[in-house]
Amino acid sequence: MAHAQRLKPEVGHKFQFRAKLALGFDGLVDCEVLALDPQRRLVITWRGGGIDTTVTFLLSPIEDGTELSLLQEGFKVSNFIP
Repeated sequence: MAHAQRLKPEVGHKFQFRAKLALGFDGLVDCEVLALDPQRRLVITWRGGGIDTTVTFLLSPIEDGTELSLLQEGFKVSNFIP
């Protein structure tokens, strides 16, 4: 199970996720809030285990609740091919 330091909804705020260790991964993911549109969109960096990407969380109202979309961009093929 991953644990995160307290995330503050402020552009520029830095925090970490901590997960189980794995081969080539120290269990730490460094993040920073890049953009925020309350109750609509959150964009963060995601850096750890050789991955340096941007993650966007989008919230959209739907008839019976809220839809969550997640987009992770910036993967490089060289991160996955030895």
